[in-house]
Amino acid sequence: MKFFTKQRVLILVIIFLLITNLATLFTIGYHRWMYRHNYDNNPRARITKFIQEELNFSQKQMNEYQLSKKEFRNNEKKLYGDVCVTRLKIYKELSQQNPDTIKLDSLSKQFGSVFTEINKSNVKSYLKTIAICDEQQKVKLKGIFKEVYTNEEKKHKESRDND
Repeated sequence: MKFFTKQRVLILVIIFLLITNLATLFTIGYHRWMYRHNYDNNPRARITKFIQEELNFSQKQMNEYQLSKKEFRNNEKKLYGDVCVTRLKIYKELSQQNPDTIKLDSLSKQFGSVFTEINKSNVKSYLKTIAICDEQQKVKLKGIFKEVYTNEEKKHKESRDND
């Protein structure tokens, strides 16, 4: 009887190890799929890859670009936080029984100045990217930005025409 019990224990251990190995493989596969899926759906990652491939950045240029983008994103987070806070203040004031129009005007100006800062930050980031490029890359980058802004203008015009 002892042999039969040892055999059962060994079979259970083998089954447990097999299940553990399969679970590990499925976990690894799932996380690889999620990484690819998130990367493909992440506009920042796609833009960085696009810039690197289209402009053929060297490793030094890529490091400078990523450092510049990190600085831009940190500033952008702060500015969008300011937008949310200002928007909330406007909403609270509008929710009052008798909203103060002077305060709303002030908040609207504040809202506009935050968007001005966001635009300045975008321009600064673009200028830093241009500074990283050599002459051939600058021509390509300007073409890319022209295409982006032209497409944005077309979308905006279509949006106005549909209203």
